[in-house]
Formats: sequence, structure tokens, C-alpha cells
Amino acid sequence: MILSDITIREMCTSEEDKDKLISPFHYEQLQPSSYDLRLDNKFIYPFESDEVQEIPDGKRLIIKPNDFVLLTTQEIVNIPQNMVGVVDGKSSVGRVGGLVHVTAGYLDPNFTGKVTLEFKNLGNYPIALKKGSKIAQVRFHKLNKKCGNPYNVLDNHYQGQSTVVPSRYEKIDNIYMID
Repeated sequence: MILSDITIREMCTSEEDKDKLISPFHYEQLQPSSYDLRLDNKFIYPFESDEVQEIPDGKRLIIKPNDFVLLTTQEIVNIPQNMVGVVDGKSSVGRVGGLVHVTAGYLDPNFTGKVTLEFKNLGNYPIALKKGSKIAQVRFHKLNKKCGNPYNVLDNHYQGQSTVVPSRYEKIDNIYMID
């Protein structure tokens, strides 16, 4: 079951911060069955460097055709143990060649943190992004039961991330060692 805008709003405006599905919550980002995620100012480019950089205030990050960059959201997503989140690009971004998630658009039960976005420009023209750009959307699916092995108890690498986070795979002689 996919959550509706009404349920998302209710889960984002709870009394306790720890229970909020998305923080900060802005009503104008709420869609009929998803929530728009905005770009933060942190990024890693080239992604092999692992060096977190910032988009200066009032400036834009230019992503040339065929470039790949790691970005992050302004929002912190807090997935309950009985749900998963799925992150996709906005259709308007896709229509200019921006692929927001190359592969990792899945948020496991009990994941908490900002979402690292894998952005690839597949278009023929540069794409200019700024802090606050509505770049992605997240929809929430309810599980039939609470999961027995949630993300926060696994040996995970990305729980609680507060900025853009590179891959945790080991790199030897400029080769990523994927086990």
C-alpha cells in the first residue's frame, strides 16, 4: 500500500520530532502520493574524490553531459519499521536528461538520515542545480508487518547520514572492490 498525501502529512506533523516521517516538512512539497525532496548545498564531484564540497550561496552547480555527481537532500527521512521509502527523480528533471537515482533509491525500514542522490546527466546540455531545487520525490510503502531485521540494527554504512556520503567500498589502485 502506498501512503496518500493525507497520511504523509499526518506522519510529518506529529507532536514528537523523533516520529516525523520527513523533517523539515513543508506543505507545498506534498504531492498526491509522494513528497518532493529538495537539494542541499553539499555534493561530491568528481565522485571518486570523496571530498564533500558546497554550492556557494546564490550559485548553481553545473553538471555537464555525461557527468556523475553525488548530491544530498535538505530533508531528513525517518522510515518506520513497518514501511519502506522509494526515491525517484522528478519527471521534469528526467525530461532534460537528469537521472536522479542510478541504482540506490530504496530506503529500508528504520533508515534515518538525509538521502544521498546519485545524479547522472544523460542529456546533451548542461544542467544547473541550486540549493533548494526540487530534484526528487519519495513515496512510502507500508509493509504487511514490521520487519524483523530493520536497517538500524544491521551492519550498515549510511544510517544517520547528515551530508552527502560516498560509497563505503574499498578503493585500491583506483578500482572499487565490490564484494
